[in-house]
Amino acid sequence: MTPHNAVGWSAWEEENLLPWLESNRDLTWKALSIAYWQQYHVRRSVESLRGKKHHILRKRRDAGKTLIVNESEASNFEEEKATEAFNQPMAQESATHQSDRSDYKVEKIIH
Repeated sequence: MTPHNAVGWSAWEEENLLPWLESNRDLTWKALSIAYWQQYHVRRSVESLRGKKHHILRKRRDAGKTLIVNESEASNFEEEKATEAFNQPMAQESATHQSDRSDYKVEKIIH
């Protein structure tokens, strides 16, 4: 069996992974792995990159109740919140139609 030479993720890497993935979203996961090595000289497998991405998103969601959405849904959600604020007096009359997502922050999803 080949020895496992794991390299931990630095805080800088964790903070910059999602923006880096977004800026390279046209690449396949395999190409992302190669590009990461070429740019940072740190070997990250496809599984490592994908797993860390999902770990960061899950950690953010759990910590701040962040609603992860794509760009179109983010726009619709912001419009929905603005409409709810505008129609606040009417919302009291029809309390069953109030959104249960009003306490969420919106963040665009990264492929």
